[in-house]
Amino acid sequence: MKTLRIAADEQPQLLVSKEQLRSEVLRVIAPEGDPTPGEEALAAQQHLLIDLKFLALEHLELLCRSRSDVRRFWAWGRGFLRRTQAEYSVKRPTYAADPRTGRFHLPLTFEKVITDACTDLLLVFGMGLDSGGERGRIPAGYEQPPPLRSRGRATDS
Repeated sequence: MKTLRIAADEQPQLLVSKEQLRSEVLRVIAPEGDPTPGEEALAAQQHLLIDLKFLALEHLELLCRSRSDVRRFWAWGRGFLRRTQAEYSVKRPTYAADPRTGRFHLPLTFEKVITDACTDLLLVFGMGLDSGGERGRIPAGYEQPPPLRSRGRATDS
């Protein structure tokens, strides 16, 4: 039912606080109660990652328009995602070797990439939409996203 309400134009909302989500994530990833700094960082960033995906969902209608600015934004998102996945694939073996958090760093198989594609794109689009804001700053050295017009015709060239 919740999915239907969202699809019917109700904006998604994250209904837990940052601290509550961090605490719940830590209960799962560090059940012994003594989280490492890496586990703390992983837990702390989950609220932000979900928040950025919700930001993209709020702009889904815009992101589905057939306009040149939207196509440029998608092209930027594809390039950003490809670059970050390539960089992660180099670092992943080191992350995977960590006895406590390695289980969260599965190999980037074709199946995993395809399975995660939609949520990964939502995250990238959320980062791009908020690139000048507090949440989703694009790291230095990465191409910044092209601007999107918030209004306009449904199609253009």
